[in-house]
Amino acid sequence: QFLQDGHFQTIADSIGQLLLPAIANNSVIVDAGCGEGYYLQQLRTAILNAGQVNPSFVGFDISKWAMQVAGRRFPATWMVASNRKIPLADESSDVVLDMFGFPDFDEFARVLRPGGLMVQVRAGDNHLRELREVIYPQLISKPKLQLVPAQFEVVRRQSVAHRIAGLDAAGLRALLLMTPHFFRASAEGRARASALESLDVSVDVTVNVFART
Repeated sequence: QFLQDGHFQTIADSIGQLLLPAIANNSVIVDAGCGEGYYLQQLRTAILNAGQVNPSFVGFDISKWAMQVAGRRFPATWMVASNRKIPLADESSDVVLDMFGFPDFDEFARVLRPGGLMVQVRAGDNHLRELREVIYPQLISKPKLQLVPAQFEVVRRQSVAHRIAGLDAAGLRALLLMTPHFFRASAEGRARASALESLDVSVDVTVNVFART
């Protein structure tokens, strides 16, 4: 619901802008750990609105429930699967999306054709900071190393940042349920979040584009 309300639309738009020049009619686009399929649907809409190409789309997630939801979005290849063993042939894909996921770079490299693109979206230091300050007694900053996985080279890095003003209680609950913080936070932290009527929330992510060497 949080995604459908458009709060992360800037992230989806940035992916479309980065990938549109690289997509062809025979391209195969894979969303690894696609959840309910929001980002793949947004990318598909951007591609079709451009009116030039009509690639194939594949989405998979370990959650059968998520795949049932995704399968109602649009016709595509939807699979219950894990990054650890992707049920795709070697060098069968042109793009792999990794949206806040747990990547297996060896598997991504295996399914990508040489020159294929991996788009990785990672949270920055200020991502959802205001919410995290409510649910955790103290924030611990960990250095985020910009590593380049083996078998890949950097094509582009892009920051996406904006502020969600006055996110209401329903939106905050939907956001918290969507993130790992719901499970990491204590009962007291979740209670503090549920008591909020509204909150300004920062969005801060890095979009990394890598090419399979």
